[in-house]
Amino acid sequence: MLAKTTRATKRAAGGIRSARLALVLPLVLAAAAVAACGCGEAADTEGRGQGTSSPTASMAPSPSATETSPPIDTSRWECGTDGLKETRALAREYLAAVLARDVSPYVSDLYAETFTLDAWLDRSRVDDLMTAKYTWGISESNLYWSPAAQTYVAPGVAVIAGAVMDDPDDPTMVLPYVDMLAVSDGKIAHEEIIGDPHETGVVTKGWKAATAAPGADDTAKEAQAVADEVREVLARTGDFAALKKVYDPNIVFLDTSTDGPLRGVDAVLAWHAGTTQIAGIESLAIEPPIAGPGWAVLRTRTGGTIDMDPFSVPGAIVMDVRDGKVVRMKVYYDSTIIDLSP
Repeated sequence: MLAKTTRATKRAAGGIRSARLALVLPLVLAAAAVAACGCGEAADTEGRGQGTSSPTASMAPSPSATETSPPIDTSRWECGTDGLKETRALAREYLAAVLARDVSPYVSDLYAETFTLDAWLDRSRVDDLMTAKYTWGISESNLYWSPAAQTYVAPGVAVIAGAVMDDPDDPTMVLPYVDMLAVSDGKIAHEEIIGDPHETGVVTKGWKAATAAPGADDTAKEAQAVADEVREVLARTGDFAALKKVYDPNIVFLDTSTDGPLRGVDAVLAWHAGTTQIAGIESLAIEPPIAGPGWAVLRTRTGGTIDMDPFSVPGAIVMDVRDGKVVRMKVYYDSTIIDLSP
């Protein structure tokens, strides 16, 4: 998943957005808290979150393996220890509070006494309950969460892929995010939020294509094998034609910096190929997949230089897998820094 440097106007717009994002980012942190492993809330499936081995990288090591990185530049992700039942209960309680904009009064009920909440959008870290309550209170006063979020759950991990907005009826700003929760002892022990602070209309326009619930054959093992193949191609071989083995011919693909999806394997492979032509990109690191029955998540890091300034952009690829094929794929990253769209 290499990237395209943004236009000067887009980078300038990023500065204008900063004041608004100061309010948006904390909100996204908590609202995305269910997005790293997953099964649909509408069609729950179970699986064990994976992904603790060394990452695959092209040209540079993964930031999560770099001991000299500042704390917020180092992923602390580890799946939690709770079973599926406990994880699902916490995820539902959390999401209900998020949608009701009522998390702040229940922070101590939802988060462990010792926890970390990493918001990669602004590289901020929250690790005490008082700050979390304050941050949630500000967010709830200014933002709204989309009820159309896709929720995934597996033992010890919950994932929400959704969006926050400034107005639920007529939004002028929409921020897509993926929120990953590690759940232990019935509470959130660690949370990571990855998203795109660009402003647009409806980022999921045309995206609500029906996807059948995972079947009995859509196992976590199969989803992980598919994600491993995608990771191998994107971060190592660059043989995009090989993805035809694991992409459904009618795959629906959304780059969250755009207003609508690409459809069909040829269009998606062309998108992949186009990203390799972007100047300024020097590395792509992809962590091992987090997977459950019918889904998988890849955490990415794109590095390079724009106008002699180095950048390192975290991202996530969320995949719905059916019958051994990716039928839906959604790519999250900060498009105010790099632009992967055609």
